[in-house]
Amino acid sequence: SIVLMLFSSRELHFKAGVADRVSEDSPANIKKAVETAKSSLGKAPALCIITPNGWNINCDLLIEGLKQALGESFPIFGGTAGDQWRGTGTYQFYNSNVFTDAVPFLLIAGPLLFSFGVESGWMPIEEKGKVTQAEKNVVFKISNQSALDYYKNYLGEDIDIGTDVVPGDYPLAVFEEDGKNFYLRALQSFNKEKGSITFTGNVPEGATVQITHANRDKIIEGAKNSVNSA
Repeated sequence: SIVLMLFSSRELHFKAGVADRVSEDSPANIKKAVETAKSSLGKAPALCIITPNGWNINCDLLIEGLKQALGESFPIFGGTAGDQWRGTGTYQFYNSNVFTDAVPFLLIAGPLLFSFGVESGWMPIEEKGKVTQAEKNVVFKISNQSALDYYKNYLGEDIDIGTDVVPGDYPLAVFEEDGKNFYLRALQSFNKEKGSITFTGNVPEGATVQITHANRDKIIEGAKNSVNSA
């Protein structure tokens, strides 16, 4: 599917940019690209929208580069590109160029009012576990067993490690310190020999985690709740 949006305003200013080869040196490349775009915007940006490659990038490193260029508390919206879990890769577009390892972004400056809400519709299932070995976005062990075995114990044949296609139906909930709120980490790839799973963002060692699942109705309900909370 293709989503096309057109922005036009007499009061707001827009500047698009792109950071390429982000899987090689994500923070540095993104920071440089955003700073270049900022210099030609003419005004201080108020909002950033991103549509990055979601196939082989650590989103935490992506956000780190954006924060270095825009500030720690700068509002950033967007979502990663996907290929419906086919495992073939994604494409990003900027002007007349097509990329496969990039972060296109749009900076908006001016008297902009906005609000946001966050809901997912994904609900934890099965028992909680504790990450006992992890390095950035690669989890090796959960509750002292390999990350792959942790998933297989609950999902059985629903997670097929005989293929290179990673299932997107069961992201990992990573609980915050209060033990109630959590954020999601989608599976990106796995290493059959090491039993590790690579996620789209960092998973802290020692964190409490739980497999999640959702259906169409729950996701739609989550979307409605996010709009209402905004």
